[in-house]
Amino acid sequence: MSKKKEDNTFSTIAIVLGGLAFLFFPPFLGGAGVILAVIGKSKNEKMWSIGLTVSIVGGVVGMIFGATMALI
Repeated sequence: MSKKKEDNTFSTIAIVLGGLAFLFFPPFLGGAGVILAVIGKSKNEKMWSIGLTVSIVGGVVGMIFGATMALI
């Protein structure tokens, strides 16, 4: 018998997009990460909350970082 493998695809992609949002296109990548984390929640993935948190923080911190760099 085979055990069913836990699938966290949407949550994993949300985490990656949230991490990339720190440096590249924060509103777009952070927003896409939030959407994918919510899809992961609807599919009962275990890591959806991590993906949501990383995406929100990545988007906000990325925008602050971008605004700071624009002022320098």
